[in-house]
Amino acid sequence: MRHTPSIPAIAILAAIVALAVHGAEGLPSLADSSLDNDSVMRVVVVRDLIAGQGWFDPMQYRMGLAGGFEMHWSRLVDAPIALLIVAVSPLLGQAGAEVLVAIAWPTLLFALSLGFIIHAARSLAGAGAMLPAAIIGGVTLHLSGLFTPGTFDHHNVQVALTLGLAACLAVPGAGRNAGLAAGAAAALMIAIGMETLPLVAAAGVAVALALAARPQATAQLASGYGIGFAGVSALAFMATVAPTRWGTPVCDAFSLAQAVPAILAGLGLSAIAVTAGSARMPVRLAALAALGLGIGLVIALAFPGCIADPYAGLPERLRTLWLDRVVEAQSVFDLFPDEPVALARFYATPLVALFVLAAAAAKRSLSAGEAMIGGMIAAALAFSLWQVRGSYLVLPLAVVPLAAWVAAWRERQERSASTTFALRTAAAWLVSFNMVWAAAVAATATAVKAGDGIGEEHRPGSEASCTARTAFAAIGALKPATVLVISNLGAPMLAHTHHRTLAGPYHRNIDGNLAALDIWLAGPAEAEEMARAAAVDFFAVCPSNSETRFLAQAAPEGLLAGLADGRVPSWLETVDEASAEPIRVWRVQP
Repeated sequence: MRHTPSIPAIAILAAIVALAVHGAEGLPSLADSSLDNDSVMRVVVVRDLIAGQGWFDPMQYRMGLAGGFEMHWSRLVDAPIALLIVAVSPLLGQAGAEVLVAIAWPTLLFALSLGFIIHAARSLAGAGAMLPAAIIGGVTLHLSGLFTPGTFDHHNVQVALTLGLAACLAVPGAGRNAGLAAGAAAALMIAIGMETLPLVAAAGVAVALALAARPQATAQLASGYGIGFAGVSALAFMATVAPTRWGTPVCDAFSLAQAVPAILAGLGLSAIAVTAGSARMPVRLAALAALGLGIGLVIALAFPGCIADPYAGLPERLRTLWLDRVVEAQSVFDLFPDEPVALARFYATPLVALFVLAAAAAKRSLSAGEAMIGGMIAAALAFSLWQVRGSYLVLPLAVVPLAAWVAAWRERQERSASTTFALRTAAAWLVSFNMVWAAAVAATATAVKAGDGIGEEHRPGSEASCTARTAFAAIGALKPATVLVISNLGAPMLAHTHHRTLAGPYHRNIDGNLAALDIWLAGPAEAEEMARAAAVDFFAVCPSNSETRFLAQAAPEGLLAGLADGRVPSWLETVDEASAEPIRVWRVQP
């Protein structure tokens, strides 16, 4: 009898291998921010929490205009990172603890995510799918960059929860316990970030449709899902929203506007599931349709503002000079035709996965798990067409049906010595890796966009020297002050120094970002007046930064263009002791 290795053992071994690969590369993310502003900012937020900032206090006091601004991130991600750092600090000190946790946190999430992929693939296609899931899933997660040491952004947590949700729904004959776990994962997904809302909605609809079609087989799953979704949504609301703000809806973070529909949807689904077995199909469909319509009316009547574009209130200047250049906020139409490699990397394997499921559906009835995971992939893919950030969810999800597909071809190959089966198996392996598609497009493309185009700031090594910890050491030795930098250097400035700054790449920091842009783009005389009004003490510029070059081209006679080119107005003086290549620093004279 063939021995089947345990899923945790495979996942842990793969995580160790991935960590070793990062180690061979020198763990660069521990020495600098790797251009990942959100991970750097998360470190700042966690340090503030450890230092005593209130649990229900979401303010970032060292960024923006006087008084700071309110962050929209969830404490559900801050808490475990902070607890790990506090637990290890007595042994290594806080700095050493941060380094250890920077390695351990993404590595643990990698193992957890891969374990869920393998579990889901085995549920769909048996033990034969475990090896393809481990290999394809491990490579996909590794190349995503979300599990690199030093990555504290919440996206890797979202990936783990999404895959956990899929793994629970993929279990054949899943019962109440699997439903409870799936509902809890879905609730945590939206409690952590609104970008997963389309995926959570798709999962809920998939469970509801499964209940309508197969009530006897899925009633327990649906009932557990509804209870888990409603219960954890209520707990997350009470745990992360200050009681004084329970009645205040906001659209970009978990609040009354998300908790009320979630609780109503979960309780409603569970109630319908209890009576589904004795009700006829038209009655079940009518009840589920009424529930969906009711939730829609609640959102439309009570929280109409949350139906609009999440960036609708962003001033046009910020949209043009900042948001339009953020890769993860771009749509597929923004990438095409300038970024063909990115298109292949983001969208090829999810489309192949959907094609595989569609081909299977044409030959036989899909299992409940296949149908629900297919619905999640379709929803995540649709979201990623609108905003590229959805690709980090759909790529690992696509591994599940692809691994099952490869396993099926491997089984056919083992039963037959046919060369045709061997070639088809090899082809199935190849087209299941998104890096193969990206490499193929890169090899055949006649031109790949270069220069200051969309996404340059996210290409590894393009301007890492601007965000390296060593670049901020000299200015960090100055007394605490307000330092004006471009938005992509705002988070590193907070993380590597004790200074405050105006700008940072966060959509709630509207006033601070506008003030910074106005100063940078204005002529020297006008910029002096605005800088003194904003109480700016120092200016810091990294000429090689792509955002710096973009803004300098937008206003060639502006202050930023002048400083980058060495044209220093008389009201600024160079601070040589605070300048460290490639960052130059100037002090505002009294």
